[in-house]
Amino acid sequence: MNLKYGKLLLSFAFKSNLRCYTVVKHYDLPVTLRVAGGWVRDKLLGKNSADIDIALDCMLGRGLHSCALELNLSESRTRS
Repeated sequence: MNLKYGKLLLSFAFKSNLRCYTVVKHYDLPVTLRVAGGWVRDKLLGKNSADIDIALDCMLGRGLHSCALELNLSESRTRS
């Protein structure tokens, strides 16, 4: 895969999963998000894919999920 195409894939993937990125940045989490699985394969083959798998390098998904829930709750309080 050439570098330009790879950057384009990652750009699209992170825009699609902006909430994960927002949570990581909001809490300044020391985690790297990586697009993984069938979505990457499908995009390289020019196919559509229904979901994107995000791999985390130093925390479990439930930890990121807890942070996302906390941020959602905080944001909903701010809007009220």
